[in-house]
Amino acid sequence: MFLTITKYEKDKIVQALQVLGDEYDKIADQCVTRLSEGFRDDVRSIRDLEFRVANLADTVGDEEMNAEIQHFLAKGQKINAIKYVRQQRNWGLKEAKDYVDKLPGYVPPPSLSTNQWDAYDRDG
Repeated sequence: MFLTITKYEKDKIVQALQVLGDEYDKIADQCVTRLSEGFRDDVRSIRDLEFRVANLADTVGDEEMNAEIQHFLAKGQKINAIKYVRQQRNWGLKEAKDYVDKLPGYVPPPSLSTNQWDAYDRDG
């Protein structure tokens, strides 16, 4: 028992399969996009976690580098301290600055009070 179909029916079936194929491609592309976005988010989270762990380990274990950073900070040379960390760790600017800012014993310099700014404006 064979099923016979007309050319019109055959064309309709082919057309329907093409539409299904196109829809499948769209859905597949959407899935890949969503997975890629999720993967990028996961990679960012993993890198952030790796940095935090490395930062914690370095803060505890690298007294020589921390002493050099404290030396820079004691002389008011925070920028040089950050440059030093970048060279030692091969880190970006943000990571190095965060490291210096979180170093035990680091006290940021005081900001000028409103009265000091007023005096600066009058004298300058």
